Amino acid sequence: MEKVRGLYGDLLLLSKEQLLLARSITGEKDISQEMLLLFQKRQEIMEGIDLLFSEINRADNGDNAVCSNKNSRFTFPLSLGKQQAEVHNKVIQDIIVTIREIQAHDEVGRKIIKKSQQEVGKKLASFKKNQVASDAYLHVNSYSDGWFFDQKK
Repeated sequence: MEKVRGLYGDLLLLSKEQLLLARSITGEKDISQEMLLLFQKRQEIMEGIDLLFSEINRADNGDNAVCSNKNSRFTFPLSLGKQQAEVHNKVIQDIIVTIREIQAHDEVGRKIIKKSQQEVGKKLASFKKNQVASDAYLHVNSYSDGWFFDQKK
């Protein structure tokens, strides 16, 4: 379980990096590659966590107790002594706290990215509007020498 807690700690660090990266978004800087790299690292860590949990559950051979709350569910062997079970439960509670911190970082990051996306959309719309006005003023793509015939039937 200590390995799992360590991996969740790594996830927390990556979520903090993503949040810092999201806060550094500007119109001039492209952070898509950096963000994609962080998402890939997170995916690798989550796969490692899944693998560790499946190994833990396989090793216990079904003689488990379940520790759960509304957001997560963890199992641990019944053969643990009282002191080991308390330590195990403490590790699980630490993991739950870490997961909540990760969720909080992700939520703030999502809001920042959504806001910057809306700002870029507004800038793009303004640019297009200005481009149309400029083209009209400079007679770019103006078809003033053509004739149009309407063929009504």
